[in-house]
Amino acid sequence: MTPRRTPPLLILLGLAAAPAAAYDVVPANAVDTSEWECEYCPFDEGYRGDVTTGLSHVSDDAARFGDQTGYDQQGAYLNLDGQGSYAGDGYRATWTIEDLGLDSRAIAVDALLPAGIDIDASYRELPRNVFDTTSTVFETIGNGRLVLPASWQPAGIAALNDSLRDVDIRSERQTLQLGGRYRLVPRLRLSADYRRRERDGNDILAGSFFTQGSLLPRNIDQQTDEVDLGLTWAGDRGHVAVGWYGSWFRNKIWATTWDNPFGGPAIGRVSEAPDNSASQVSARGQYRFDSHDTVVNASAAFGRMKQNDALLSYSVNPVAGSSTLPRRRLDAKVDTSALAFSVALRPHERARLRMAWRYDERDNGTPRETWERVIVDSFASGDPQVNNPYGFERMRINFDGDLELPRDLELSAGYERTDMDRDFQEVAEQTEEGGWGRLRWRPGSNIDLSLKAGNAKRDINRYDTGAGVVVAFDQNPLLRKYNLAYRYREYADLMATASLPVAPVSVTLSAHYADDDYSKSTLGLTCGREMLLGADIDWAINERTSLVVSTGWHNIEAAQAGSEAFAAPDWTATNDDDFFNAGFGLRITGIADRTDLDFDYTHTDGSSDIELVNGAGRSIFPALESTRDSFRLRLRYRRSERLQGVLQLRYESFDSEDWALQGVQPGTIPNVLSLGADPYEYDVFVIGLGVSYALGST
Repeated sequence: MTPRRTPPLLILLGLAAAPAAAYDVVPANAVDTSEWECEYCPFDEGYRGDVTTGLSHVSDDAARFGDQTGYDQQGAYLNLDGQGSYAGDGYRATWTIEDLGLDSRAIAVDALLPAGIDIDASYRELPRNVFDTTSTVFETIGNGRLVLPASWQPAGIAALNDSLRDVDIRSERQTLQLGGRYRLVPRLRLSADYRRRERDGNDILAGSFFTQGSLLPRNIDQQTDEVDLGLTWAGDRGHVAVGWYGSWFRNKIWATTWDNPFGGPAIGRVSEAPDNSASQVSARGQYRFDSHDTVVNASAAFGRMKQNDALLSYSVNPVAGSSTLPRRRLDAKVDTSALAFSVALRPHERARLRMAWRYDERDNGTPRETWERVIVDSFASGDPQVNNPYGFERMRINFDGDLELPRDLELSAGYERTDMDRDFQEVAEQTEEGGWGRLRWRPGSNIDLSLKAGNAKRDINRYDTGAGVVVAFDQNPLLRKYNLAYRYREYADLMATASLPVAPVSVTLSAHYADDDYSKSTLGLTCGREMLLGADIDWAINERTSLVVSTGWHNIEAAQAGSEAFAAPDWTATNDDDFFNAGFGLRITGIADRTDLDFDYTHTDGSSDIELVNGAGRSIFPALESTRDSFRLRLRYRRSERLQGVLQLRYESFDSEDWALQGVQPGTIPNVLSLGADPYEYDVFVIGLGVSYALGST
């Protein structure tokens, strides 16, 4: 097993507490000016907070159970959580600590100082555990280089068990954020934020030698730095904000290179994501008119993305017929533009109208060159190919409005149209437009019924089968990509909410239906259908007891057509996916005056059926299935106003069937060296004991 990572001591000491709000990245120029008036509102002076420390034990190793939680390994975990605030003499500060003993730890602090200065800092780690049942023959020697054991022979694949070593597929993301806001004058505020995100670990990369391939534990070592600067002026009727954003991505591993375990070409190589940068300037504003309750919003943003890393050679191996690259660096450059305008008004006390317009452009100025094609580091294809710098222009406009009718009815309607122009793709011009209507009935404060229905049609000028990408990769001219094809969609939504007048019970029912028709696609996706049903019940049984029950069902069906003979359709396939969930939560406070109980249970299951019909007949793939049951129980005992004891029990069971993984060991598939990952299956118990102590005034 991979040992759990311990955060640097310097970071823990320097960021001993961090603002929870900092985990959601919000551009500095998106300051909510409505909060300015409350920065210096009166607040209670003094210090208050609470700290909870506890010891938990996890019964078994389970990568998926520990994904994003940190409880991935069997054993004991010492944890610390806490929050608090201080106010006095013009100062105010809050701090938060979450899961300090786990790989999902977070610490944050936010402080408001005199003279209109607000500063915050935060640090968070988030683990991504994928598999802990994988093994490989490759060893990592640094900088993305994977090598075979010195004793390895191509014939050894038949007896590779002696060379296998365990390797977990897991990574970790660390995010550090520093920010501040300063009020220059009563109506003008300056803001600045800095973020650094680092990701390290490994994931899975497919490495191919044409008819033979390997699944590789590819190393990850990436870093992204971001800066947000903003200046906002707030007036009585609106505000104006300008900002600048910069981003710099660095990949410390520029390529993954691996030994060929099958013989033939000695080495294979795949380029990793290159270093790149992006910057953007933006401005936005809002103004509120007195007449007709009218609000106008406008925004503009202009940016540039650049990438100029040195290019890899055509192959890491000497290949007959290949030549030098036409350029050493790509010199990629993309300019982006985004303009938006919206207006909302109330021409009558019973009517509301809204209009929104948006324009986006991606101008790709990357140079075009003629390149050779070297197939999987083995041989030159002899087919030259020109790179296509994709770009687009998109304009979207929509109108909608509400009208209050007699008998507690409300009628709403809307229309939306999107025009798209693309460069170097099969469809150059595309238009999608649609409309919807909704009827809402609220006969009283305890009943709300809503029915919405609409349709949308995506049309294209023509499908260009002579586009560069189609010709270069020998695509069937009858194929239509689903995101570029003609589509007609119909949908409906139903929502009903009721609070019973004779009991403290509220019920919510919801339903959604959508049908997609790709009637002009000969090959590709031909139709799709989606249906959702949901129900929620919230019952306040008495002053101390409440119960919440929820359930839902989701079904997705799709059909596609293909051709084995590179001609007319000669096979069809259908997918039928079903997902079901149900759960309930119970809360009881004041059991024996000192104890609170929280209990929740969740059950989810999903299945996917795939059916194929071709000249050989009808084939049904093994069903893909997964089932998860989870419950949590927490008892909190109040020993005094400051001291509380906590007992937590958690159980989770997960079982899945996946024919792509089940029984597939590293040497099971001829000519493929896999990692031997098993479908997820585990039963994990977690028991925890903790003590919570209230600090300061209570």
